[in-house]
Amino acid sequence: MRIKFSIVSWKEKAIKYLKDSLYSIPIELNEIDWKSGLSPKSDRLAQHLCAFSNLPDGGFLVFGVNDDASMFSVTKEQTDTIVRALGNIALNNLSQSVQIQHNTIEYNGNYLLFVHIPGQTEKPVYLRGKTIFDSYHRSAGQTVKMSPQEVKQIISESQGLLFHEQIALTRVADDDVLRLLDYDCYFQLTRRSFPGSKQVILDMLVNEEFIVKQDDYWNITNLGALLFARDLAKFKGLQYKTIRACYQHCCLKYMEREKMTNQSFRVRMGINEENAAMVSRIIKETVNSGYIKGFNPESVSKKHAKYIPFWA
Repeated sequence: MRIKFSIVSWKEKAIKYLKDSLYSIPIELNEIDWKSGLSPKSDRLAQHLCAFSNLPDGGFLVFGVNDDASMFSVTKEQTDTIVRALGNIALNNLSQSVQIQHNTIEYNGNYLLFVHIPGQTEKPVYLRGKTIFDSYHRSAGQTVKMSPQEVKQIISESQGLLFHEQIALTRVADDDVLRLLDYDCYFQLTRRSFPGSKQVILDMLVNEEFIVKQDDYWNITNLGALLFARDLAKFKGLQYKTIRACYQHCCLKYMEREKMTNQSFRVRMGINEENAAMVSRIIKETVNSGYIKGFNPESVSKKHAKYIPFWA
């Protein structure tokens, strides 16, 4: 998750969007939604938060603006109620927790409440307890449900670094790298002689792209963590991200009238064939979490097994 704007810069951005929406013809934009009050429909509020989270730079709810573009001041009591309700929805009602920000800003003599919903790196954001196709976005100033093709597109657009290159844990000291990664297992599997110094071990982990240097510390990659973590629970968030990526790919293949396999997921994530064990581990975790299931549960072959989403 990222928050692209600082508190100062997002306030400036919010005012700009408000002005753009008010002049010369008042109309709501994709980036900002006027609100005259807090809707009692928590499902609809969740859809709004979901939609703004799926924008590249997020967006804003502004309270104190009526449908006719007239404005009024929001009281402290109203602000407290709105922020508390939206905060709970952002935390509990979406597929991933979203950290919203808020600020009361004076504009043309009225104190308006701006709520900033940052765009999320991992997309799409959808409604918790639903499927990935319960994703929303902004279109023509309205919050609308994505079509299956729009879901597929946003998944493709959200892919940045290849999965195995992404960072699982940052700023790790030398000794902690060796404590977190089972390098003994690595040397046994590769049938290499065990090196006599810590530095040589670290150099070999770098060559395999299990770790990368950052200043005086190391970053452990997803590849390193998934293949050789002594305890995957030490890499907070990684297990969720791998399960999410696997589930998304399985949904895409199902939309294409195909089935996910170990090979199709490995190719999708850009993982080399020699690291297929990492893919098997991810698929197993995703099955155990209930997000995908075997297409033919009676098959004993894991290498050629096929998978479909849990709801299919």
